[in-house]
Amino acid sequence: MSRKKALGKKIAHTLMAMSIVYSSGINIVVNQVYAGEKTENITGSSASFTETGANGNNYAMSGGVTDGEDASITGKITDSNVASNPIVITANGGHGGIDNGNSPTVMQGAIGGDAIAKVTVDESLSSITTGNITVNATGGSNGSAYQGVAGDAGAAAAYGLEVKHDLTITAADITVSAQTKYNDNSFGNKVDIEAAKHNGATATGLQVDSGTVNFTGGGIKVLVSNEARYTSIDELPAEKTKGSDGGDAKAYGIRVNGGEVTAKLTGNIVVDKINAGSGANIYGKVDAGKGPDGGNGGNVIAYGVYANGGIAHLDLEDIIIDSSSGSMSNYVSAGKGGSGAGVTAQEAEAGNGGKGGKAAFVGVHVADGGKADGSLGAIKFNAKTNVENYGGSGGRTINRIGGNGGAGGDVYAAGISNDGGTAQLTVASMDIDIKSGNGGSAGSIELTGSNLLTATGTVQATGGKGGEALAVGVDNRSGSSEVTVTGVIKLAATGGNGGGCGTVSGYAYVTDTEAQILANEKEGGEGGAATAVGLQNVDGSLTADVAKLEIKATGGIGSGGASTYGSINGIGANGGAAAAYGINVIGGLAESLTVAEITVEATGGSSRGTGSNAMHVINDDGAGLTGGKGGNGGNAYAYGVSNSGGSAVATVGTITAKATGGKGGDGGNVEKKYDAVAAGIGGDGGDGGNTYAYGVFGTGNSSHTAIAVDKISASATAGAAGSGAALGDGVATAGDDGVAGEEAKAYGVYAAGGAVIDLSAKNSGPIKINAKAADGSVANEAYAVYADKGTVLFGSDAELNWDGSSGTDNTLVTGLNNGTLGFSGTSADRTVTGGKLQLTGSNAFRFTTDLANNKADSMTFDTIENNGSKQYIQIGYEEAFKDALSKEDIVTINGSATVLTVTNLNGQNLNNFTGQASRLDSPLERFKVTPTVDVVDNKVNITEIALAKENSPSETAMVASDAQMALGSMWRSEGNNLMKRMGELRSDKEAAKGGVWARYYRGELSADSAYDRNFSQDYTAFQGGIDKVQDYKGGKLYTGIAVNRIDSNAGYTAGSGDLSSTGVGLYASWLGSKGHYVDVIARGSKLANDFKLVDLSGNSAKADYDTWAYGISAEYGYRQNLNAGWFVEPQAELSLGRIGSADYTTSNGVTIKQDSVNSAVVRLGFLGGKEFTIGGRTSNAYVKASALHDFGGNGSAIGYYENSSLALQTGDLTGTWYEIGLGANLGIAKNSNLYFDALKTFNGNLRTDWQFNAGLRFTF
Repeated sequence: MSRKKALGKKIAHTLMAMSIVYSSGINIVVNQVYAGEKTENITGSSASFTETGANGNNYAMSGGVTDGEDASITGKITDSNVASNPIVITANGGHGGIDNGNSPTVMQGAIGGDAIAKVTVDESLSSITTGNITVNATGGSNGSAYQGVAGDAGAAAAYGLEVKHDLTITAADITVSAQTKYNDNSFGNKVDIEAAKHNGATATGLQVDSGTVNFTGGGIKVLVSNEARYTSIDELPAEKTKGSDGGDAKAYGIRVNGGEVTAKLTGNIVVDKINAGSGANIYGKVDAGKGPDGGNGGNVIAYGVYANGGIAHLDLEDIIIDSSSGSMSNYVSAGKGGSGAGVTAQEAEAGNGGKGGKAAFVGVHVADGGKADGSLGAIKFNAKTNVENYGGSGGRTINRIGGNGGAGGDVYAAGISNDGGTAQLTVASMDIDIKSGNGGSAGSIELTGSNLLTATGTVQATGGKGGEALAVGVDNRSGSSEVTVTGVIKLAATGGNGGGCGTVSGYAYVTDTEAQILANEKEGGEGGAATAVGLQNVDGSLTADVAKLEIKATGGIGSGGASTYGSINGIGANGGAAAAYGINVIGGLAESLTVAEITVEATGGSSRGTGSNAMHVINDDGAGLTGGKGGNGGNAYAYGVSNSGGSAVATVGTITAKATGGKGGDGGNVEKKYDAVAAGIGGDGGDGGNTYAYGVFGTGNSSHTAIAVDKISASATAGAAGSGAALGDGVATAGDDGVAGEEAKAYGVYAAGGAVIDLSAKNSGPIKINAKAADGSVANEAYAVYADKGTVLFGSDAELNWDGSSGTDNTLVTGLNNGTLGFSGTSADRTVTGGKLQLTGSNAFRFTTDLANNKADSMTFDTIENNGSKQYIQIGYEEAFKDALSKEDIVTINGSATVLTVTNLNGQNLNNFTGQASRLDSPLERFKVTPTVDVVDNKVNITEIALAKENSPSETAMVASDAQMALGSMWRSEGNNLMKRMGELRSDKEAAKGGVWARYYRGELSADSAYDRNFSQDYTAFQGGIDKVQDYKGGKLYTGIAVNRIDSNAGYTAGSGDLSSTGVGLYASWLGSKGHYVDVIARGSKLANDFKLVDLSGNSAKADYDTWAYGISAEYGYRQNLNAGWFVEPQAELSLGRIGSADYTTSNGVTIKQDSVNSAVVRLGFLGGKEFTIGGRTSNAYVKASALHDFGGNGSAIGYYENSSLALQTGDLTGTWYEIGLGANLGIAKNSNLYFDALKTFNGNLRTDWQFNAGLRFTF
C-alpha cells in the first residue's frame, strides 16, 4: 500500500523541542502542523464552510484498503464587515479503510486523514469586523489492521484567526476545537503503529505571525482532545522494544510568533478541555526474552498567551484552565502510560509500564526575545481533579519478579513564565492548584508452584514513582520581568502517589522464603515531590509587587509494600518531599520585590503500610502472619525568602514559613476469620519525615539579600510516627509505633557559605524574629538567626527573642559558626536583643561606631554558650571616616561604648572577645580599622579605634573600573568584517541585485581587569541592514545602512552589570571581478552601562550612565581561487574607534570622571575554504585565523568623594590577540543566503571564549 507523500496534500510534522526547566525537569515535544490549503472566501453572505476528506476504501471495495484523505480548509475573510453571520469553518479528515479481520488483506493498516482548519484575512484589507468565529478540525481515525503495521489516526490543527499583515480586527467570541482519535481494533489481532508517537492535535484562538495587529474581541475558548486513550496492542513491529507513545495536545489562546499585536478582550480565555493520548498498552505476551514496555503518555501544553519572538500588548479578562467540575467534557490532563507486556513462560521478562505524559499550563509565556505588556484579570488553574497522566503498569510475570511500573507524569504550571523575553504585566490575582500523575503498579506475579522464586539480593521491580509537581506564580528565567499582582498569588502543588507492588496469584504456593523474597525485592513507588514558588528568578532580572503570597506544597503518598499472601509483607515506600518558597532567587537580579505578606507551607507526603491478606491461605486466625511495615514520611522544606546565588532586594511586611514532615505509614493489619481467636502480629509504623523551615535563607558567595521586613516566623514540626497495627481483628500482638522525624529545625534567618543577608525594618518598629521546632525524635533546633560561614547584618533594631505573640522567648538561639553578626549602614544607635548566643568556632561581631561621642550599636543576649575560641569585635563603619578621608596618617579615636552585653553569664566569661583589624570601604577608598576592646564583667566595650588608609580603592571604585573595561569590550565585539556582516556576495549572482540582511550573534568573554581582578561577560546582538548595488570600476559597489543592538551582562567580583549598545552605520563594499574587495563602514552607537555592587562594609551601591562611541573600519582582501573549488583569501583590516568620556555619580556619593578611550586595531588574517553547490546554488565552507593588535589607549578615570580624590587604574584593552573560527555560506534559495560562523580568541587581557554568528541575506 502506498503512502501519500505530496507535501501539498500530506501535512508535514516538524518536531520542536520545548523544555521547561526546573529542579525535576520537564520536557514537552510539540508538533507544528502545516498543510496545502483549500480556500473559501468569507463574505457577508457566506461564512460557513466544511471540508471533509473522503474515507479510505474498505477491503471489499475496488482497489482494496486505502488511506483516508486529508482535509485542509482556510476561510479567508474578503469583506471588511462579516458580522452578520457567524463564521464556522470545519475540517474532517477521512477515516482509514477497514481491513478484514477474518482474512486480512494488507500488511499495513490505513491511516486517517489529517485535518487543518483556519480563518485568515485577505491582505488587501486593513480592518475587519466579524461575529462569532468557530473553527473545528477532526483528524480521521485510522483503519483496523490485523497484520504488519497499523496506521495512525490523522493529526488535527485548528486556528481561530491567523494574521500575517497589518490589520485592525473587531470580533465577537472565538471557539476552536482540534481532536484526533486512534481507532483500536474491536476484535482480532491488534498491531501497533511503528512503535513511535501518535499524531497530535493543536488548537489556537488567535495567531499573529507578522504585522501590526489591533484586536478587539469577546472571549476565546480552546478545546483539544487526543483520544488515543485505551489502546491494547497484541503485537509490535519487529525490533521494537516499546509501544507507541500517545499523541500530544497543545492549546493556545493567543499566540504571537512575530509582529506586534494589541489585544483587548471583554470575555475570558478558557482552555475548556485538553487531554493527550495514552501510551499503548501491550496486551500481547512473550515466551522468551524481554517483553516490550508500554508506551509513554502524550504530553500537554496549554498557554493563555504565548509570545515567542513577537510583541503582545494585552488588555484581558481572566485566563482559565479548570477541570474541577469532574466531567470528562473538561478533562485537563496529559496521557496515561501504557502497561508493559506480560509473559507466558517463566524464562521471559515482563515489560515495564510507560511513563505518564508531562503537562505544562501557563497563563502568559514569553520566550526568545518576545515581549508581553499590559494587564489581565485573574489567572485560574485547576489541574488537580481528573488527573490521568499516571504511569502504566508493569507486565505480569510467572515465577519471577519483574515489570516496573511507569513513573507518573510531571506537571508544571505558572501564572507568568519568561524564558529570555520581556514581561511588563499587571494581573488581578493568581489561583493555581495542580497535582501530578500517580505512578503505575509493578507487574503482578503468577506462581505455579512453591519455592520457584530466586533471590537476587537487589530490588527487582518497583511501582512507578509519583510524578513531580511544580507551581510558580512568576517564573523568570533569563528574561526581564516587571509584574504587579494587585491581589493574592495562591498556589498549591501536590505530588503524585507512588504506584503499588502488584498482586500475587497462585498465592497458595507462597512459602516463608518466597514471602521474604517478595517483601525484600519488590517495592512500591515513592510519592512524587512537590514544589511551589511564588516569585522565582533563575537568571535575568525580576521586579514584582504583590499583595500576598499563599504558597502550599504537599508531597505525594508513598505506596504500601508488597502484599505477599505469606508470613511477612513488604515495607511501604517513602512519601514525596515538599518544598514551598515565597521568593526563590537562584541567580540574576531580583532587586525590587514588594510583598505585603508571605505565607508558605510545606507538608511531606505520607506513606502506607500493607496488611496481611493470607487469611484462609495459611490459617484462619493469623498465626505466624505479620503485617507490612509502614513507609517513612517525606521531608518538608519551607522558605519565606530564599537566595542561593543572586542579588535580591525585597520589602515584605510579614513572613511565615511552616514545614511539617510527612506522617509515617501505619503498620499493616492481619485479618482473621470472624470466629477465630486473633494470633497475628501487627505491622510496625513507619517513621515521620524530617522538616526544615527558613524565614530568610541565603547560601553561596554570590548571594546577597537586602530585605525590609517587620516580622519573621519559622516553624518546623517533624512528621508524626506511623502507628503500629493495634490489637483487633487478627492482631494479637500490636505492632510497634514508628519514630517521629529525626530532625525539626527552624531558622528565622539563615546565612551560609559566604551569603550576606542585610535586614532592616519595613516600618518604624524593631524587626521581630521567632522560630519554633517541635516533635523531632533526635533534634529540635530553633534559631532566630544562624550564620554558618555567612553574614547577617541589621540596619534597624531587632528582637531575636520574640515569642511570636507579644512577649519574649529567651530559649531562642542566635547561632554563629565561623560567621558574622552585626550592623549595616552608618547610624550608630541600633540595638539587637536575643535569647541564647551560641558560638562555634571564631566569629566576628560588626558594629557601627561614633566613638568620639561614646556611641555605638549594641547587642544584648540573655545567656551565652561560649566555646573559648577567639571572638572578634570589628568595625563596620566609624563616623570619623568623614574626617579621615582627607588625612594620610593613622587617625586614632578615643572614647567608650558598650557593644555587647550578656545578662546572665552563668559562670562563663567574655575574656576571649578581642578587637580585630579589618579592611573596610568608605565610598571611595579602603581603610584598615583596628578597635581596642575592654571586657568588664558581662560587657564588651570599645575604647579606641585606629583608622589607616591603605591607599587602595574601595569596591565601588574597582567595580567602576571593571565596568569601564566591560563597556570597551562590548564596543569591540561590534567589530565587523564583510562576511560576518553580509555573508558571501561574490559567488551569488542574485547578490548583484542588492538586498536586506540580518545577523544575530551571541558570545561569552572573560577579562583580566585592573587591580589583578577579572570578570566575565556575555552578550547577545542583532544587526540588520539594507543596501543597493551599482557597477563601479570593474566590480560591484554595495552602499547601505545598518542598525545594531547589543545587550550584555557582566559578573564582577562583588557585583554585576547590564550594558547595551544601540547604533547605526553606513557602509560601502566594493567587490572586484578578479577577487579583490574593499569594505568600509562608519558607525556610531549610544552605549549604556548599569552596575551594582556590595562593598566590604556591607553597603550596596549602584550607578548608571551612557556615552557615545564612534568608529570607522576598512578591510581589504583578495580571494585567490585554487583547483576543485578551493580558495584562499588573505585579509587586512584597520579599525579606528573612540568611546566618549563620561561623568557620573554612584548612589553612595562617588563621582567618577572617565576620559574618552581611543582604539586602533589592526587585523591580519587569512581565510581558506571550498565552494560547493546546494540545489545548483553556490555555497562554501571555510576556516579562518587572524592576528590582531590594538595600538590605542586605555583611557583614565578619577574618583571623587567629598574632599578626596583617587586616580583609578583602568583595564588594559591594548596588546595582541589571536582569533580562529570556521563557518559556512549556504545558498538556500534563489534569493536568499544563509551564513554562520563560530570563533574563539586567545591571548590578551580580553578573551572571547566563544561567539556564534548567524545571518540571512535576501536579495531584491
